[in-house]
Amino acid sequence: MDEKTYPEKEARLNYFESSPNGPPLLLLHGLTFRWQSFRSLISELSKHWHVYALDFRGHGKSSHAFVQYRYEDLVHDTVEFVTERVGQPAVIFGHSLGAAVAFAAAGRLRELAHGLIIADNFLYHDSSLEITGQPLLRSMFRGVQRIARLGQTSDEVLRLLIETRVPLGDSEITLGELFAGKSEFLAAWAESIAQLDPKAVEIFFTTLPPEDFDGDTRLKEISCPILLLQANPALGGILPDRDVERLLSIRPTAIVHQFKELGHMMHMEDPEQIVTVARAFLDSLRSSDQRNQSL
Repeated sequence: MDEKTYPEKEARLNYFESSPNGPPLLLLHGLTFRWQSFRSLISELSKHWHVYALDFRGHGKSSHAFVQYRYEDLVHDTVEFVTERVGQPAVIFGHSLGAAVAFAAAGRLRELAHGLIIADNFLYHDSSLEITGQPLLRSMFRGVQRIARLGQTSDEVLRLLIETRVPLGDSEITLGELFAGKSEFLAAWAESIAQLDPKAVEIFFTTLPPEDFDGDTRLKEISCPILLLQANPALGGILPDRDVERLLSIRPTAIVHQFKELGHMMHMEDPEQIVTVARAFLDSLRSSDQRNQSL
């Protein structure tokens, strides 16, 4: 797959770009991952869309070694990339941290945000505090950060990742046990961690002020169609039902699809299901564009 470099004003951003087979579609990955986390979706989506997929700063082959990594910097990078590199209205598909970035960027991009797909991320400040305060997640990300500091090969990272212990209820479990039967996911995660600046993980532990994560305000800033993909909280999903209800109270036209059998890493667990739902949404955008052009 073709990788390129965009010389953003503050960072060098590594990204994938497909052939221009349709309108632009930008994919934004989760914390500690790389653009390759979307590899299983790209082959299908790129048949009818001009797909871009970024490595956030501190991740993959994008610039590392910043003194500090801030959520705001990722939003800024995304807005500049769409404005300067893509240069036309784009659909933004973000997962986890990438969904939070997409949520903020879409409001700032205004007419350059053609559509928004939010894949399993909280939308409101109170939910962010609840999720990021979970002992299992805090321990997991500290463990990943320690591993990334060692600068090991992906094979060694995988071994350390599998052995990392995290709290689960009143006991402990290894990540290998937590993700039992998901060897391909663990291997892909290890490859990403091997290219991760450990300081970038601090984004998870940095509490944002309420005004910087106000879902109501952001929804009022976004005019494009929205698709929400919700994983099962019992399987690790981090988008609570109350956030979905609040979103629909402001944007009743938003489309919500719940995946009862999928966890947080939904697009890596069952890419076919995610592609099917995403394509239906994307096709509806194209049909709407064609109707508008015919008027």
